[in-house]
Amino acid sequence: MTTRRTRKWLYVKERKAKFAARQTTRAEILHVEEEGYIAPNTIDDEEQQTVDLTQTDIKSSVDIFSAQKRF
Repeated sequence: MTTRRTRKWLYVKERKAKFAARQTTRAEILHVEEEGYIAPNTIDDEEQQTVDLTQTDIKSSVDIFSAQKRF
């Protein structure tokens, strides 16, 4: 009786561990966010400063998924 219970317990633990590993792998694949920096188009462009940008400007120039994540 104890052996069956132990086998069942181990089987459940292994299934949970495999499921957690699969979920972790899927999350890593889907986690594509990378930090980004806003810089002027050219180095010599002194007139364009990044402090003049608004959330609306950024939203209009990024892809739709990133635009949905704006703060």
